[in-house]
Amino acid sequence: MVQHNINSALILEDDADFDVRLHMELDAFASASRSLVQPRTAATYAMSETFEIPLNNLPETAPPTTSPYGDNWDILWLGHCGANARRRSASQPIIYSYNDSTVSDPSYIHTVLGMYNGLINHHPPHTRLYDLTNTGICSQAIAVSLRGAKRLLHEASMERRMEAMDYVLNDFCGNKYSVVNGGDNHVCITTQPSMFTQFKAAGDMAKDSNINKVPAGKIREKATSAHTKLSARMNLPELFRVGVPDKNADLSGFYDAAPDPVDEDGVEVEGTTGALHDAGEELEKEAAVMLADSKGGDDD
Repeated sequence: MVQHNINSALILEDDADFDVRLHMELDAFASASRSLVQPRTAATYAMSETFEIPLNNLPETAPPTTSPYGDNWDILWLGHCGANARRRSASQPIIYSYNDSTVSDPSYIHTVLGMYNGLINHHPPHTRLYDLTNTGICSQAIAVSLRGAKRLLHEASMERRMEAMDYVLNDFCGNKYSVVNGGDNHVCITTQPSMFTQFKAAGDMAKDSNINKVPAGKIREKATSAHTKLSARMNLPELFRVGVPDKNADLSGFYDAAPDPVDEDGVEVEGTTGALHDAGEELEKEAAVMLADSKGGDDD
């Protein structure tokens, strides 16, 4: 990116998955991102006492000149196992969107960092949140601006020892080194739940990860993709048949990997609460150490 002066790039892990309606998700994300980083031109706008703004009533902002996501961002953390927001304020609100059809029931949404599970108790199911983040883990998908690439290269090579990429991102977004050393305040934006998830194929579970060891011979009978509803990987035949759906498309032919829970009479169960994902003792220990070591902005 830096060598060829590329303005921005999306970087995916090789097992990343996403909803077939990703382009619509990113369009909404861009609206939220601009509201978080662009100068506001509206004198008044709707904001709750807890500094939350609805996606459908965002304040007017100056138009961006370099990116549809705004001019002042370093990282868009689009795929993660959990992320925390910076302390909320009028300049750092949380943006929410109700009745988002790409968001599964909370019972499917499991995170190592439990912020989403706490926030979602204050919102109905199928709510998506957008915020500035200072703590995260896992990196199924990140977008990097040219400015962010330059800052990230400097911090990863000059300010710290090399570690797993998500640990580097965590410290980068938490400004663990930059502000202490008189550097810039890094701007990282995320959405919760994560837009990109880890796809796990049917078959031998030992191939899932080279970090979390699984006993040999343990078999997964059915493929999974965390909380992704219309998984792109699971819906490849339908994508080949009808193409990428637009907002008015008939989705009846697509397989829903995370259908809403129903009771014994087939009636949808509302208000299902989320639970922390059992990610294994080692991963949870690593997350706890990472949080303890993070000296970035305050967690919310």
